[in-house]
Amino acid sequence: MKKYDVIFTDEANDDFKSIAKYISLDNPYKSLAFVSELQNTTTQTLSFFPRKYSKYKSSHIFPYKSYLVIYDIDEAENSVYVLSIANSSEYTKYSKYLS
Repeated sequence: MKKYDVIFTDEANDDFKSIAKYISLDNPYKSLAFVSELQNTTTQTLSFFPRKYSKYKSSHIFPYKSYLVIYDIDEAENSVYVLSIANSSEYTKYSKYLS
């Protein structure tokens, strides 16, 4: 089975920080645990099954709980680039990846 490297872009890492900050307003203990869970699940899932999830226009979308992980696959580099993580209720802010 082919394994892909999962690479988080700077924007994706900024999104993780924003998610943690937002969750910490309600539950500081859960914020870091959730972001870690989201990162680990994304890495584990996309490293083996990047084509499993829907492609919308130019990027793929992996849904996880109330978030959408937006990513591209580079077959030449055997890599998955996570571009951004969007709350599913705010996905229109990320339409630049989906055009």
